[in-house]
Amino acid sequence: MRVAVTGWNGNIGRFLVKKLESSGIDLIKVGRQEGSDYHTDLSSIAGTLEDAPYCDVLVLLAWYTDHPHFWVSPLNEIFVKTSVWLANKFKATNPQIRLIGAGSCAELYSDSQNKYDLGFAKRRLRHLLQDEYEFPTTWFQIFFAYGPGEPDSKILSIIKHNDDPLKIIKEPGAVRDFIHFDEIAQTIEASIKDAHQGCFHLGNGYGFLIEDLIQYKLSGVIPKKYPFSERADWPDFKVADPAHCWPKIEDSSQVLAWLRS
Repeated sequence: MRVAVTGWNGNIGRFLVKKLESSGIDLIKVGRQEGSDYHTDLSSIAGTLEDAPYCDVLVLLAWYTDHPHFWVSPLNEIFVKTSVWLANKFKATNPQIRLIGAGSCAELYSDSQNKYDLGFAKRRLRHLLQDEYEFPTTWFQIFFAYGPGEPDSKILSIIKHNDDPLKIIKEPGAVRDFIHFDEIAQTIEASIKDAHQGCFHLGNGYGFLIEDLIQYKLSGVIPKKYPFSERADWPDFKVADPAHCWPKIEDSSQVLAWLRS
């Protein structure tokens, strides 16, 4: 099997590449960075004119990730266009190619019709690939990803690196479902081998109150886990519903270990 991966040197991509290389999969790294096997710049409409190599699966991880600016940016619309263009370049070489997309939980909570909005852009890309161009697609709506290399402005890094995170975090009373970069890569690797199509939540299926995580970091008090069924009336209760999850629910002790490492 040959697999092409965009965003191969990103936070999730680095973990995925290690897993695929260790499993002996024929890997094509797609990007503008040195070390890429197929060179293209998805942040630019210009793209590349080279024919794409034959691949069985194309994993779309590359996106504009400058936090927090990626929530609303013209680059979101550009990445929609270039991702569709790239997918069709690979389809021209292999009409049966399968896609795996890294979506966002923002797809579920954004009601914006602004093409620059992250949730709208990711949702539009999924519909274009699945419905208009009819690619066999496995799509993951990823919840709150974290791990080494993440921006200092993200929630867990704020808690991890600041003595008084309450001065910085705007919604300490919110519940969030966190998933490590390595867990995401593990799931994508499984989906490459599984070939099960559809749109899935990718999270642990339960979350933590941000205030509780802050107290855990400061005093070691173990926070309560909130499953999807509890406090579901909260408008900002962003926890992956297990009924719609890819069949991988991990123990969240990794979140707590990360905060105190």
